[in-house]
Amino acid sequence: MLRCNILSFFLAFSLLAGAQDWKVVRENSQKAFPKTVAAGNYSGIAHLHDDIYAVVSDKSDSALYFNFRIQVNPKTGELEQVENLGFTERTDGTLNDGKFWQGQEKGFDHEAIVKASDSTLVITSEGYCRLKEYPCSAYFG
Repeated sequence: MLRCNILSFFLAFSLLAGAQDWKVVRENSQKAFPKTVAAGNYSGIAHLHDDIYAVVSDKSDSALYFNFRIQVNPKTGELEQVENLGFTERTDGTLNDGKFWQGQEKGFDHEAIVKASDSTLVITSEGYCRLKEYPCSAYFG
């Protein structure tokens, strides 16, 4: 009974706390950078270091992730510049040498990416219903 009362109290308290009026401090509109970032189905992003980010695409069966340079105005939060730096590692773990390559596996449908440690990324694949850990490569500082 005591446990039920405690849980009821926490539930009521959380509902009251959630009833606050929220104010939007700043809302930045969507921007496109067509000269430096081609339209794509980018679905996940993780900060690597400085202004370098790892971005996954749910349509790429060759790139493990793309390296993006994203410059943000520290005062306004506005995106100033975004540039796709390409990719360094393929989905099979080999390094990209710029030559045509077609992997054996298809349909990865990468959805999310997380920097798990200073040397490890975890990427989710909706197509293969898995989370997989990868060592970080070149642009990782």
